[in-house]
Amino acid sequence: MPDALVSQREFARQCGKNHTWVARRIKEGKIPVEPDGKISLKAGLEAFQKLVEEQVAQLEAKKKEGQCTAGAIRNLVPIDTMDARAVEQAFAIAKLDEKRAVAELKALELKEKQGQVISVEEVTADAQKIAALVREKLLTIPVRYAGLLEGRNQREIEGVLEQAIDEVLAEFQKSDFVSLRKN
Repeated sequence: MPDALVSQREFARQCGKNHTWVARRIKEGKIPVEPDGKISLKAGLEAFQKLVEEQVAQLEAKKKEGQCTAGAIRNLVPIDTMDARAVEQAFAIAKLDEKRAVAELKALELKEKQGQVISVEEVTADAQKIAALVREKLLTIPVRYAGLLEGRNQREIEGVLEQAIDEVLAEFQKSDFVSLRKN
């Protein structure tokens, strides 16, 4: 029986992929195509199986490196074209990803309850408040201290400027989160 030739769209339907995916693999040279643009079903399916095996091997390598995610599993070929071992591995990895995500979420919730985690909104609001206070203090230094510095010697001027700087730094102490940095 002669080998059947099918269109790219029909081959994509047979593989469970869309025709643009097949067109890209043809352009990459991973799926053979006849001069008339048709695909030999036998040769095409063999090439497709090879692509599946490559993806499974990449997934196993990522798993060994600890970089395998549910996204990597979703990028695999449709389950009906994979062998049972690959499906089982993909499912096991997805379960591990889910357990890891749940564990990370629980750890984050625990840290939040212990006061080790602060919301971004809370920190941003505090930072804006403190920045405004510090800006206000810095901008008033020339006006407030110009008259005090007139006619003083260097040591006295240094003392007055240190006092002004200490006042600015005291504004930082008003932050809700300064005590957290000391722990």
